Amino acid sequence: MEVKRIYKISNKLLLSFLLITVLMLFVGIQSILFLKSIENKQKQITSSIVVSDAILEAKYFVRSDVHILYEMVSAVNNEDFAYWWGEHQFQAQFVNDQIKTIKTVFSESESMAGNYYKDSILNFINAFELDYGLKVKSKIEEVHNILNASQKTPTVDNQITISDPRIINLLKDVAKEGLLSIKGLDKAKSYTQKIVTEAEKSSVHTVAVSLRTTWILGIISIVIALIVAFIFSSRISSAVIIIRDKVEQLSKGRHPDEVDIKNRDELGSIAHSLNQLIGTLKRLSHFAAEVGNRNFKASYETLGDDDVLGNSLLEMRNKLQQAEIDTVTRRREEEQRVYVTQGIAGMGEVLHINHDSIDDVGYAIISFLVTYLKANQAIFFQSDYTDPENPALTLRATYAFDRRKYIKKTVAMGDGLAGVCFFERKSMFLTEVPDDYITITSGLGEALPRNIFIVPVIAEDRVEGVIEIASFHILDTYQIEMVEQMAKSIGITLNGMRINKQTKDLLAQAQRMEKEMKIQEDDMRSTILRLEDELVELRAREEDHRKKDVS
Repeated sequence: MEVKRIYKISNKLLLSFLLITVLMLFVGIQSILFLKSIENKQKQITSSIVVSDAILEAKYFVRSDVHILYEMVSAVNNEDFAYWWGEHQFQAQFVNDQIKTIKTVFSESESMAGNYYKDSILNFINAFELDYGLKVKSKIEEVHNILNASQKTPTVDNQITISDPRIINLLKDVAKEGLLSIKGLDKAKSYTQKIVTEAEKSSVHTVAVSLRTTWILGIISIVIALIVAFIFSSRISSAVIIIRDKVEQLSKGRHPDEVDIKNRDELGSIAHSLNQLIGTLKRLSHFAAEVGNRNFKASYETLGDDDVLGNSLLEMRNKLQQAEIDTVTRRREEEQRVYVTQGIAGMGEVLHINHDSIDDVGYAIISFLVTYLKANQAIFFQSDYTDPENPALTLRATYAFDRRKYIKKTVAMGDGLAGVCFFERKSMFLTEVPDDYITITSGLGEALPRNIFIVPVIAEDRVEGVIEIASFHILDTYQIEMVEQMAKSIGITLNGMRINKQTKDLLAQAQRMEKEMKIQEDDMRSTILRLEDELVELRAREEDHRKKDVS
């Protein structure tokens, strides 16, 4: 069944979830904006409170400064006068600090940017800063200068200072201007209170709108989700029930009829795949029954590389076909293993027999190999290191056509196949060797075999000899490996025989040297006795001559 749109359900679900996600995202954005607005209002309130506190502090410092002026004028000595002048400077500095605080709040607070009352408050503050500096602070300094210029210390008896019209006028002006500055600060403070009041009202309104919007959008999202769930559940449930019944029948081992669903969506695709599965299981059951009846020629067309069950059944059929072949192979391998074991054991028996000479042991070795390998000819060379500069091979035994051949031959290292094997210390196996080539280089005479196997006999890193085998048939790998294993045992035996012979030769030589030394010792003893007799005789003569001379 052709399915044109296999992702329709997933697309609808994705679109529905996307719509709900957009609504929830919109709710989230609205909530964030509302929270930002509330946070901005809270910052406005905080900034307004800071400004309000700064204004109150400024008012307090202005009142204190006016009071300090009267105390300075009424000072009874220079020490008090200097103290109150210092207090004035301290108060003036605090007034300037509060003004800076107010301006800093308005310049750095983003929440106060664009506020309707901001400019009005700043205007009052700037006017206060100007009035305080020109009309209050400067006149206080003028009073200070007058008192310093009079070079008199204001005391109780000195009433000229209090009654000085300049000072009286300055005191009045300071009190008047200070009162006006305080009133300007009160107006600025009233504007800050309006900012706080409006910010609180706006925050309450924003919270109410945020809650109402969140509830509305949440309800809309829930309603949409329920509608989508209802539509999809009603459209999908009937098809799912049909598919479930078919799958249940399959799970019980039955073969149900095909599913009749025409949906052009994922359910239609599932129904199509289920129908394919039903058809495939029917064909697999028939194929398995044929294989069970040992009909290995039964065929089954798999659905591809991913058809696990079909490929497994085909593999099972192939394995059953291969079972008999494997049985034969295992039997042949076992026969080969027994053949090799018996061959090595037979060679061991040959090597353990006491032989009179190297020729006899060589003949026994090659005769056993020719018989056991069913070859035709074999020869045995013994290495000759008499001339270390030019080592060679000496033919010791030849066996051909079930009889012993007596041939004398010497092969130099590197000459012919045997000489090359002697030089390279490696086995050689040649097939389809020409007749004339064998006759010339193999050392096997006029024999006609076309397959030559040559193996070196090595013991203790010394080539003791070379064995050359000729056969009409090609030797199998296991036979070649068997002969190479035998060569190791043969090498040990030949090495032992060579060492024994050397030992016997050395012993005989030692005995000959001992006899020669004994003869030489007897000769020396006789010579010494003769010399002693001659010495005695010579002394006697000398004694006679001496006596004659004396007489």
